[in-house]
Amino acid sequence: MTNFTTARPTYLGGTEGYKELAQHQTEELMFSMSPTKMPHKLLDGFRNHFREENRLTLDSGGFDLLLDPGRADEFDVDELIDRVNRLGLLEQDTIMSLDFPVPHGDAIPITSQEVLRRQKLTTSYYEQMKRKLPIDVHPIVHGRNYSEMKTHLGQYDLAANQMVAFGSNLALLKPRLYKCIGNGKGQVKTKIPKLKDTWDRIMEGILLLRKNEQNVFALGMGGQRASQVAFLLGAKEVDATSWWGYAMTGKMMLHELGKGVHVRDKHQNYTSTDVAYIKSLWKDDEYPLSQAQTGLDWKTTWKGLRGPNEARKGGLDGTTMRALHNIWSSDLDAQTCSEFAGDPDGLAKFLIGRDQMKTTQFEKRVLLALKHVGSEATVQAKLMNYSKF
Repeated sequence: MTNFTTARPTYLGGTEGYKELAQHQTEELMFSMSPTKMPHKLLDGFRNHFREENRLTLDSGGFDLLLDPGRADEFDVDELIDRVNRLGLLEQDTIMSLDFPVPHGDAIPITSQEVLRRQKLTTSYYEQMKRKLPIDVHPIVHGRNYSEMKTHLGQYDLAANQMVAFGSNLALLKPRLYKCIGNGKGQVKTKIPKLKDTWDRIMEGILLLRKNEQNVFALGMGGQRASQVAFLLGAKEVDATSWWGYAMTGKMMLHELGKGVHVRDKHQNYTSTDVAYIKSLWKDDEYPLSQAQTGLDWKTTWKGLRGPNEARKGGLDGTTMRALHNIWSSDLDAQTCSEFAGDPDGLAKFLIGRDQMKTTQFEKRVLLALKHVGSEATVQAKLMNYSKF
């Protein structure tokens, strides 16, 4: 399973100098910036900034069409293709098809005819990109319900086990998003989609793709808990910016302990057990913030993890340190979930038993996902959580 990390290349600052760590600590990187928005000076040779072993996936900018629907009909796909070709991507790299997202819920009401129009445009974008790009292009399926998602899936001519991306729409649960959309810019909508309806749709969508024998990339589902449910449902790859959001707000993902903790002084809620666990990681040479890799003693490391960005003052960048930890933790969790390949019952039991936050909502969601799965051996091997930049 893959959990792609979405973000910008990051550095660990300190008196020891700058260490280029992000692309060395995770094999999978996903860039959410569309090539159409990249400055020209970044395009040529962009791939050379990363290791040959890294596997890069690029977004194509469909989210921009959600924010500004008027651009969809006139979007210059050929210009997008030209820019992608200039990046110098390698054979193992991939790109998401340009898509025109279909929102669900009442906050952005659209007609059934508009849904079909967006689906057809998304399909046509994919066909153009697939025909003209030398790398794999992932088609994307959208729809407000099972019937619409099935209709969109039927528009594609797909090979068995082809990777297909599914628009989770989890981002639509964030009220601040509606300040940026279409004619509603500057306004906050109150009728955001219901959490239960969103998850019912996600479960139906992923299982629809698995029933059609497609591999699934669950877009926007790489968060600490969303990724685990996505893996249980049968998604093979996920992505998210949660690792960065957590780091910015002073939080560390402790997947192995089934929790996330605030480590900044103002909101700290970690325990002595949490500290002992983090210190054990620091002693592990493979851990990106270990003494072996950074040269920092434990006292300095722990102070840095709990601190702000003080790189300009010659200190440590606490935000980046937490970000690197969260990338590592997300990758480790994907590996752990992979060990339950073909055993959704075992994974569900493990996730519920490991959960230290003990929220009934998470347990109910896991059990509901298991109910949707039924007797299918949905959990995939080699799961991946892309670090999204």
